[in-house]
Amino acid sequence: MTNRQEFIQKLQAMAGKLQQNKELNAISSGLVSLLPVLIIGAFSTLFSSMPIEGYQKFLASHGLKQLIALPAEMTTNMIAVYAAFLIAYKLGELLEQDGLTVGIISLMSFLVLTPFAVLDKVKALPYTYLGAAGLFAAIIVGLVSTRIYTFVVQHNWRLQMPAGIPQTVANTFNGLIPGFIVIIVFTCINGLFRLTPFENVHSFVYTSLQVPLQNIGGSFGGLLVVVLMANLLWLFGIHGTMVVGTIVKPIYYAMDLENLTAFQHGDPLPHVIGWAFWVVFGIIGGAGSTFALNVLMAFKSKSQQLRMLGKIALPTSLVRINEPLIFGIPVVLNPILAIPFVLVPVLGVTIAYLATVAGLVPRVIGIFPALGIPIVINAFMQGSWKFVVLQLLIIALSFVIYYPFFKKLDEQKLKMEQDDRENS
Repeated sequence: MTNRQEFIQKLQAMAGKLQQNKELNAISSGLVSLLPVLIIGAFSTLFSSMPIEGYQKFLASHGLKQLIALPAEMTTNMIAVYAAFLIAYKLGELLEQDGLTVGIISLMSFLVLTPFAVLDKVKALPYTYLGAAGLFAAIIVGLVSTRIYTFVVQHNWRLQMPAGIPQTVANTFNGLIPGFIVIIVFTCINGLFRLTPFENVHSFVYTSLQVPLQNIGGSFGGLLVVVLMANLLWLFGIHGTMVVGTIVKPIYYAMDLENLTAFQHGDPLPHVIGWAFWVVFGIIGGAGSTFALNVLMAFKSKSQQLRMLGKIALPTSLVRINEPLIFGIPVVLNPILAIPFVLVPVLGVTIAYLATVAGLVPRVIGIFPALGIPIVINAFMQGSWKFVVLQLLIIALSFVIYYPFFKKLDEQKLKMEQDDRENS
């Protein structure tokens, strides 16, 4: 076995361990389960806050602005609540526990840690830590509460129900003692943090973990590392977007949500980078930003194989699905395409970042560009036609970069086809 093969095997094994990690899987699948809520809330924000003077006057005069913004309020300001439930639910299923029970216990634990506010003698839970600022705390609570619950169940510290009891009833009573222990633990944690300068867990997690991670992941250097790693892993046959995304999604989702909240309230957007930024400018047509390559294959290739594959893959490439291309060419371990496959996404996010910092385009508002939303449209959703122009410019540049490598690949494939015909 060569050194290269050993390296690839080690890399694949490492990526496999990350993908099999139950906690990371629960975070990833839990956040993905939030997509319907995120998309609905994002469109609510967009429709209620479009910066068109006549439109805004119409909404205000008919009392529609607050009504249209209501779904957004229940998204951006409540996202941590949904995450606390869903992440615990997903981890509970992976640990063979009742997902609904552990989800509810996690949600209760999260609320136990959330400080009340008192205004005019009325006690209430403020939005402060129920939205993006509480997302990391929700993730931690979801994981820790489920692990404690599972530990108690595995040690059989639960009420034993007699045979013949319906399973739904049995699940309720089986979770009573484990749930009670989990809530006691988080109540004690709440009490301990009241004795510290942070006063509550949310303040500690936000200032000590979430903000520093956002500063690192949200920096230009951090973004380049993310984009490079994701696309390099693809070259070795590893789903780089999924592996890297599992780690950075909590950071980038929180940043997008903070941008959405700021946009909704008419405040300056705090972040340049986020998940939406990466997708719109660094995953155009899929990993490697291969949309330009796909078009070249479909309409300029002399190789029958590449032309046919290009035409088959083009519709899915429009909506950011390019696995047919990656494994059909293949891109994996392909020395011809390795350079543009990594270079184009890096240049895409670099150009977009510099354009944003220079004030040529505004900051993306953070609407989640879900898989299935076509290019150009996913750019326009971010709040300005300028993003469409910028995305098209990046696509034009990607044509220029991919073209010489495409020609080399096309010549190679054409020669192989001619050799096959001569030998048949």
